Amino acid sequence: MTSTDLIRHHSTKASIGLHSRILGVCLFLFSCSALASSGFSDAAGDPIAAVYGGKNDVVTLTASASLTQDSNLFRLAGNANPAAFLGTPDKSDTITGTTLGVGFDKTYSMQSLKLQASITNNRYSKFSFLNYNSTYFNGSWGWTFTPRLSGGLSLSRSQTLNNFAYVQSYVRNLNTTDNINLDGDWWLASRWHALFGVSESSSNNSAQSTLYISSKTTGANVGLKYESSPGNSITFKLNDLRGSYPGQPLDYVDLIDNSFSQREAELDFTWAPTGRSAFSGNLTYMKRLHDHFSQRNISGLSGTIGYEYSISDKSSVNFKMNRVISPYFATNTLYFDANGNTVFVLNSNYLVQNDLSVQPIWAITSKISMRMMADYGIEDFKGSVVPNPGPQQHDTTRSLNLQLDWVPTKNLSLSSSLGQTNRRSNNSFFTYDDTMVSVSARLLLNGDF
Repeated sequence: MTSTDLIRHHSTKASIGLHSRILGVCLFLFSCSALASSGFSDAAGDPIAAVYGGKNDVVTLTASASLTQDSNLFRLAGNANPAAFLGTPDKSDTITGTTLGVGFDKTYSMQSLKLQASITNNRYSKFSFLNYNSTYFNGSWGWTFTPRLSGGLSLSRSQTLNNFAYVQSYVRNLNTTDNINLDGDWWLASRWHALFGVSESSSNNSAQSTLYISSKTTGANVGLKYESSPGNSITFKLNDLRGSYPGQPLDYVDLIDNSFSQREAELDFTWAPTGRSAFSGNLTYMKRLHDHFSQRNISGLSGTIGYEYSISDKSSVNFKMNRVISPYFATNTLYFDANGNTVFVLNSNYLVQNDLSVQPIWAITSKISMRMMADYGIEDFKGSVVPNPGPQQHDTTRSLNLQLDWVPTKNLSLSSSLGQTNRRSNNSFFTYDDTMVSVSARLLLNGDF
């Protein structure tokens, strides 16, 4: 008997339901900012002129198309029989995407408004049941009351199919993530800043299951920032979050909770020792407490450190190390071979991901550039809440991607990429190889041709 009680909780983003509750506050803040900003009232007199008129307006209309060949769409193991899993011996597919987008960028004295929005049609040539349309938007208002008090309000939405890297159920599952954030920066004195913010996030799945469960979080943060000079700063923040899984009932057998609280202490820094090099990073201690099943509590350190070096005016290289701890609930999840024999039992409470990447970039000419991304990652599944009959799952992933970009005119950009990913695991079901080839074109529709 197989129990597939697997919940992988990614970082969640915002709930659109919050919009109506803070709309009045946003309008009040915007009105106050408008009065504090000289010259804003002139542009506000005519809504059409505010969007399309004026020498500082920037409105862009774009169209793009992409074609991707994926050799192993469902990330099947090398020894797996595609016909048994998919009903066809071919595990590859060709995906086409067409996108229409609009962008807006306008500064009104001390206020700035930005918007990026698009709709994309995604089509699979073989596995057409995966076809979907997705919407994306990201809007922000950079507000300033006085030179000492500023901040931002942002709204975002994105839609994508949940990937198949850790899912053994081949269904179309469209994920919609929404995010709203309000943050502020109060310049106290000299080089010191007080920071504050609130947020609400949601992640909703079209095929609700314990594989990918919908979630919602709300949070607030306060912090202190010291900026010695532009590009050199250190910031300390305290984050407090409340979260829930709206579609998840309490599971007293496998100890799956439906709500939690989480507190974080975060340290961020940026340092540019020279004009050609820059460091950035963060270190976060997280403690998540579940409301009903303390066995699912999680705590630990996550962090990122990056280094960027400009070799010359035409070339640079980026290095990045990353460590992430995230919930990954699995209780007696069984994996069988072709004869029905159990080959692995997965029990885990959280996932630890350690990653190292390097990305060199070379501007071959003023219009042609090339970049490479090499990545090595280690994933460990830890924290079993029941006795585990075997070893905990351990994966290693290597990937290499090459990309060539060409901008023949200021209205047209072309890209092509070739990528290879290889994952190895002590759970043979999670070992796979995949090759992806992609070409794309993007056209600016309202530019000067």
